[in-house]
Amino acid sequence: MFPQSGKSIVFDNFPDPTDTWEIIETIGKGTYGKVYKVLNKSDGSKAAVKILDPIHDIDEEIEAEYNILKALSDHANVVKFYGMFYKKDVKCGDQLWLALEVSEPAVAQRDLCGFVFAARRLTCSPDGAELRINV
Repeated sequence: MFPQSGKSIVFDNFPDPTDTWEIIETIGKGTYGKVYKVLNKSDGSKAAVKILDPIHDIDEEIEAEYNILKALSDHANVVKFYGMFYKKDVKCGDQLWLALEVSEPAVAQRDLCGFVFAARRLTCSPDGAELRINV
């Protein structure tokens, strides 16, 4: 599960993200930080990294997100979770990085179109007990 000591999260147990990832560009901004597209230094693959900054005062939310991502990462309909990383930075403040599969817009659009097409062929019985495929 989550590396912890008692009830406190031990961020130092997570690897340094700069050993693995290089930031390419900013994708977006959320409540607790920014999301970046990153490049894996060893194999050239791309990912999305959510950088939580500052990391204090959100331990419960971080733990919940970590556990959910880790538990569902192998599901076909959930983005892959590549891990959590911790960057110590005295000057700018420590950061927690969550590395996730990045979905390119063309792939996401193709998947969404396939879903919409499939959904048009599906109906439910009036009582909701049956799912029917319209041919």
